[in-house]
Amino acid sequence: MKFTAVITTAFLFTSAVFAHPSPDADYEANYSLISRAIGSSCKAPEGTGKCGKASTCGGITYNNLCPNDPADVKCCLELTCKPSSGGSGLCRSKSRNGCSGGTFVAGACPGSADIACCVKGGSTSPNPPSTGPKIPANKCKSYVIDNGYKILKQFPGLVHTVWCYANKPGEHGKGRALDFMVKPHAAGGRTLAEWTMKNHKSLNVMYVIWEQRIWNPSRDKQGPWTGWRKMENRGSCTANHCDHVHVSFN
Repeated sequence: MKFTAVITTAFLFTSAVFAHPSPDADYEANYSLISRAIGSSCKAPEGTGKCGKASTCGGITYNNLCPNDPADVKCCLELTCKPSSGGSGLCRSKSRNGCSGGTFVAGACPGSADIACCVKGGSTSPNPPSTGPKIPANKCKSYVIDNGYKILKQFPGLVHTVWCYANKPGEHGKGRALDFMVKPHAAGGRTLAEWTMKNHKSLNVMYVIWEQRIWNPSRDKQGPWTGWRKMENRGSCTANHCDHVHVSFN
């Protein structure tokens, strides 16, 4: 009887040991899940990135592209960009990532219009000119001011005043539009408008208006101002943009 009890006890002990996974097995299973999320490759629309914590990603982040990822693990794609206007930065999403302490510059990154080059470390535009009009900073976006001075630098003496923010609907109300005031029907107005069209990518332009004609890069091909889309008569020189070039920015 005693011999039978010893055999039974030994069998039960051995079964219990082999039935329960070892601590090493648990660790290996958990490590497998972690290793597939942190540091593994992920395929984003603009290229191949790596899974990592969103807080440490300097580029574009995407949700739901990393397997078994915790909430703070995203697909991170860091693409270096060099705008034609100067400087360098990283491509980032304007809607998801922002560009804290820097300026978004369009035309230097692949992907949708939401992806732009985030340039930090100071403005890439020239300093405000010592002479000529100043762009009012009140509620005017910093990148709009920067790009406005780039335009002014090309046409010294042409523009006498620049307006930005106005408490009304549209881009002026968002601080994303500039009015370059010139003499009524000035020939230089067309030149400024066409130059802005040709450089719309580096300037992040949404559309340009001069003398009752509008050009929008999302709808129109580049060409002379005479071929731009005609606008309705709004009744006055200023309303018809014959004394200023209107530029809206993305």
